[in-house]
Amino acid sequence: MGEVITDIISPAFEKRNTNNYELSILAGMGSFDYVVWSAQQELLVLRRYRLPSSGLSPEAVRAVSGTDLLLRSPFRAITLGVATPAQAIVPARLFNKAHAPQYLSHTTALAEGTDVLDNRIDAFGAQLVYPLPSSLNVSLRKAFPGCRVFHLGSALIEGQRRMGYAAHQPALFGHLQGGYFCVTVIEGGSLQYFSINPVQHAKDITYFLMLAYEQCQLNPEKHGVYLSGALAEDSDAFRSIKRYVLQVQFLSPGAYFKLGQVQKELQLYQYFSLLSLSFV
Repeated sequence: MGEVITDIISPAFEKRNTNNYELSILAGMGSFDYVVWSAQQELLVLRRYRLPSSGLSPEAVRAVSGTDLLLRSPFRAITLGVATPAQAIVPARLFNKAHAPQYLSHTTALAEGTDVLDNRIDAFGAQLVYPLPSSLNVSLRKAFPGCRVFHLGSALIEGQRRMGYAAHQPALFGHLQGGYFCVTVIEGGSLQYFSINPVQHAKDITYFLMLAYEQCQLNPEKHGVYLSGALAEDSDAFRSIKRYVLQVQFLSPGAYFKLGQVQKELQLYQYFSLLSLSFV
């Protein structure tokens, strides 16, 4: 079982009422996170486990789900997000489920025993396609029966859209999750760009961010970036971004959720991907 590195429980949480609560889980890229929401969409529990160096595996899923008593409680609904780097986004009007593996063929070598899943991103008329090892897919669905499964990208994109920053001008978002940097560009009602890349150093993060500016023909002196995830204002990555982008700020999701006591204890932008699962 992974190490618990965040564990916050609201005084309003009542274990006997879990059948009226909703559970959102985000698993992969170094951690296993979950939140519990009340029927009134108030955040009651937020917990994060650090996964072992071997990453998200059927064994890790069984270890967490089998020993965390709260996860074994009955819930009204369960939403499960999988954080994996491999993905492809195609126009929904062109999507053919029978051809789903082909959408990944240019960027991802699909190993034997891999399931290819997909999520609809309704707001942008897009379909996100992603691979998941069959054994892991089975383990997750066995541990959390009846769950709805989404990719990290689906949650991020929808959460970023809901912030409303792209209503009148292009908006660029950067999210750091467990050694991977996700970049999104939204303009009006259009998803212009989305990528997930591995990063090891601050310069890697800046490179992938500036690549999005270049490919979308945006001006870093005019168009700012909204950051979330495992970034901090005193980090090398933040300082590196500030050297190239004039306006840099962290997302402020607090106004969109009923967070109660939890809001006082956390930098909520660091959990933006997890919180955004409530939008899908």
